[in-house]
This record gives sequence, structure tokens and C-alpha cells, in this order.
Amino acid sequence: MQKKEIGIGILGLGTIGSGVLSLLEENRSFIEQEIFPHKIKVIGLADLDAGRKPKPPVNYQFFTDQAQEVVEHPEIQIVVEAIGGRIPGL
Repeated sequence: MQKKEIGIGILGLGTIGSGVLSLLEENRSFIEQEIFPHKIKVIGLADLDAGRKPKPPVNYQFFTDQAQEVVEHPEIQIVVEAIGGRIPGL
């Protein structure tokens, strides 16, 4: 069986989104045991506040302020929407 990476994107890096990112990083081994032979890979992160861009050692491919870039990325199969507020982007 071929190993496959499952691409993940997160929209919103406030309390919930950054918590999801932390949980994915901290529990990577356990998650990958449960989905063996697949691996998880955080591909894209989006938030209007560039100050929320995660610092190393968090692994991800790109950060953007455009949620649509994450949603439409061809390598992302799972999108976690954690955008707060009543009207996203305003």
C-alpha cells in the first residue's frame, strides 16, 4: 500500500485555529498511527492578522491572508474553518 499525505488547511489562527494547529503537531504520531499508512501534513494557514503567523518549529507550507487560497489549494483535502466573528473578513 502506498503512503499518502493528507493535506490540511486552517482558516483562522485565533484561539481555536491555533489550538487545532498545536493539537495536530503535538499528536502527530498518534494521529498517524490511527490513519496508517497515511501521514498528515499542514499545508496552508490563513488569517487576516499576519501577527498570528506561527513561528518555527511549526511545520506548514504557506501562510496567507486570503482564505480562498487555502480552500482551493490542490494538495489540501481537509479544511478547518475557525474564523471568528459574524462576517469573515470584515
